[in-house]
Amino acid sequence: MTLELQVRESALAQATIEWVQARLYTMCVPTNTAAITVDHLDTVPGSVTFSHNAAGGVDLRLTISIFAVTQADLVAHPNSAPTGATTAATQTEILIQLGIKNQALTIVKAGSTPAASGLPPAVRDRIKQRVDNALAPLNGMVLLDCSPIISALGAYVDASPDLGRGNGVVALRFGSSGDVVSHLGAGQTWGVFLDADEVVGLLKRQIPPDLPVAVSIRWHGEGPTPAIVATTTIDLRALDLIEIASATATIAAGPSFILPATLRISGHWDIDLSGIAAPFEAIVTKYARGEIRRMFPFVNHNNQEFWYDITLPQIPSILGAQPRWAGISSSSAGMTIGGPVSPAPQGDRDTIDPTVFHFGKPTWWGHCRALARGGSGLPPTHFEPTNPRVRVQAGVNLADAGALCGAEVLSPNDWLPMDADANGVGFDLTVGQARKITDNVQVIVRTARGVRFFDLGTPIIQNKPDGEGLDVQVNWFDDCLRLSGVWLKLVLGEPITIDDFKPPPFEDPNWIVWFHAPLGLNIHLLTIVDLDPDEVVIVNGLNLRIQVGPDSSGVAHVPAVAALADGMHDVVAQLRSRQSFSGAIRVQTAEFTWLAEVGPAEAAAIRDERGVAYVGRIIDGELISEAYRPDADEMFEQIGAGDVDLNPQPLPPHDPGAMELAEAAGFGDALYAHFLPGLEARDRVALVTMSESDTRIVSDGPDGPRESGRYEGPPAGMQVDGGYAIARSGDAIQLYAVERPYVVTLKPR
Repeated sequence: MTLELQVRESALAQATIEWVQARLYTMCVPTNTAAITVDHLDTVPGSVTFSHNAAGGVDLRLTISIFAVTQADLVAHPNSAPTGATTAATQTEILIQLGIKNQALTIVKAGSTPAASGLPPAVRDRIKQRVDNALAPLNGMVLLDCSPIISALGAYVDASPDLGRGNGVVALRFGSSGDVVSHLGAGQTWGVFLDADEVVGLLKRQIPPDLPVAVSIRWHGEGPTPAIVATTTIDLRALDLIEIASATATIAAGPSFILPATLRISGHWDIDLSGIAAPFEAIVTKYARGEIRRMFPFVNHNNQEFWYDITLPQIPSILGAQPRWAGISSSSAGMTIGGPVSPAPQGDRDTIDPTVFHFGKPTWWGHCRALARGGSGLPPTHFEPTNPRVRVQAGVNLADAGALCGAEVLSPNDWLPMDADANGVGFDLTVGQARKITDNVQVIVRTARGVRFFDLGTPIIQNKPDGEGLDVQVNWFDDCLRLSGVWLKLVLGEPITIDDFKPPPFEDPNWIVWFHAPLGLNIHLLTIVDLDPDEVVIVNGLNLRIQVGPDSSGVAHVPAVAALADGMHDVVAQLRSRQSFSGAIRVQTAEFTWLAEVGPAEAAAIRDERGVAYVGRIIDGELISEAYRPDADEMFEQIGAGDVDLNPQPLPPHDPGAMELAEAAGFGDALYAHFLPGLEARDRVALVTMSESDTRIVSDGPDGPRESGRYEGPPAGMQVDGGYAIARSGDAIQLYAVERPYVVTLKPR
């Protein structure tokens, strides 16, 4: 009789490599020398191999790459990654010996071999010591224990199992010999194999050992409905009414699996009534039913059917990978109960990602709400060097550092106090401390995911040009509560009407005030992939609501507008299903910074000539051409009508290309349409205005031009030329500086 616990080598490899990688992510390796530093260590994907060892076990080997940085390499790359951080200096190998303890697949020993040449011997020894320490929890660890499975099945197994491998599986074998044969079926990454005798035993063990009736049992594992078939003879001599001495009963039982972890043996029996007169068939069948129940006293019976359940034990995870019971596969050789193995969580392979904040002017931080308790809420305008809230700050924010291994301030500034942890390092100095700094502040930060050399510069301590106090960068947060509209009327005791509760139209002519965008606005285009066909992306913000559905390829192009103001408001994108975004999100942004109010106009035009903004306006049918001179006494200098070619048009602009796209999508009666200002022409996403409160989003994609969503927000219709743009808000034309699109890609983790 044979029982084998089998698991695919690929599952063991994945679990092992990710378990090790997770430990390397936070592992520091001090070298005790400034000449060379271990930057980080990473497992090599696909490097796991399996082999037999002399002790009768199985060896698992995997490779680790070692990245190291010399002092010269480090200081040659201030505020950036040194060369050694991206090219492995050498490699080492991990050896994990698998064996058997009692009835369990166990890690007998885990350790590393000395690293190959490429590093000084002392450094290699320290790496081996740290890697071995990280692997220490593996020594003696049980990966898969057969004992509770054997107990649940009631199996009779050899007391001395062996361990083997072959055909892509590692097998803990009870009663087997010879080469390892994989018995895992489709969809099974692990499983427990019972040979034909053990499968027959599942039914045979339900028969009392003292039953004086011979039962013949066979396994039929071929085909879609495997079965255990048994035959026995029913003695009918106790029935004096008939002349037949016995009858043959046939029992067919089949194994099935019930989630989450139940093996059910169910079947039916039949009796050969040949030679028995019809009036006696019911009597014989009833008698046989009693005999069958006496033969199988521990199962559930119903007329000529029976069943019994075996509850399978819960299987612990293998280094984070979770085996699951899921089904049965069978053959003439026997039956395998098993299922998939959910992969272990991926070990993080990111390396240190720093954001550097250099020394500059002293800073002052304040909140309107706190200041309003004793004044107007506005920040002070005069600062003395002795003001304790005036600080001189610099530092580095660290992402994906793993663990902080060490940080030092280099001479001659090594006297400076520095805060340091895995999230970053920083300085928070008084003006007096900062004035003592005469050389650039330089820092070396060592983490488990990289070592970096940072040059933070020197503080800039100076008085204002007018000599009135210290020149300070003021960071003031306008978090005061301001009342307007119906709320202000309530406070003032003024009467309230129903009109006070009506929201303003989304195309409010003075949209800068309505949208709270006194400093400008950012126009974004989000390209979101891997969406379900019925999903909807929803963007919400202050006076902003956008809904967009994906095209047939699962891609949605979502416009979004964010106001720039002293007090920023969140703009949130989410899925209607409340699920997380599964694919990457590409975000293009064009930033429009408000410069000035030009004045009223019936039509207007903008032209960027060598960095100078020229604005043309038509007022009462007359063209006025002006140059924007922010440093001159007059901000707008009138020029001759023919000096710059300007062709004023009504605002918001009427874009012929956007109108063609709208017509192709079935919106030929649109009032006007325009593409998203400032973004690339290839991103054909248009806002199509049908009426004052109805704006559609039209996208061009694999399905052709189509309505992809609805837009409720500011008009965002601008005329753009070079680095400048104009838009109408209320009765006036507004001038903006344009920062052309920058792109970031957000990836889910």
